[in-house]
Amino acid sequence: MDLGVRPRLTAAVPRLDVARGQVAVERGPLVYCLEQTDHPGVIVDDLCVAGDRLADGTAVTGLPAGVVPVIARGRVHVHREDDGGFPYRTAAAPLEPEHAGPAELTFVPYYTWANRGPGPMTVWAPMHKA
Repeated sequence: MDLGVRPRLTAAVPRLDVARGQVAVERGPLVYCLEQTDHPGVIVDDLCVAGDRLADGTAVTGLPAGVVPVIARGRVHVHREDDGGFPYRTAAAPLEPEHAGPAELTFVPYYTWANRGPGPMTVWAPMHKA
């Protein structure tokens, strides 16, 4: 049976500070997340979605049978160090992240988070404007 479930991007209303300028991926009734396990060598908070073309992926090892990941084009942000020290910096000149290049993003259903071991994840990802 094919219910025609397609992945989609969802944005929060602009008044929601924590998610302003960011998108979440949904497929049918499920909310998806970016999990560190699928993106070795980068921090999931440094990933951004670079387009609205989403596709169903193939099975991911370690997730329950039947779980369908969603694949999206993305980019990796690189944040430069500043003289202010973490987590604050001087506000003299706003720092815009540099883009280290393209990346393939793998979103998995939120309910499967940590099935392959503990690790960071995020539901909201910045939308990269090309």
